[in-house]
Amino acid sequence: MSETRDRAQIDELIAAMRAVPVLSDLPQADLEWLLEQTEEERIEPGKVFIRENDPADRMVVLLEGEIRGRRESGGPDSPVITIQHRR
Repeated sequence: MSETRDRAQIDELIAAMRAVPVLSDLPQADLEWLLEQTEEERIEPGKVFIRENDPADRMVVLLEGEIRGRRESGGPDSPVITIQHRR
């Protein structure tokens, strides 16, 4: 973990992780381990943070907000996928 989090921050992030269906039933210890492996990143609206053909070297867990994606090689009319998570 690249940053130091206090217990209140850990508890808040774990609560947010439990709101993600695929993570919701994991044991507390597993969620704490997963959190230790993570870096929190807040992306500005409109910013590109993953590009087509980038190496798949990270996992993204969306705790709040929206991600939109499309294949760049498909041109401007390619279908857009939208993933949303609201707390």
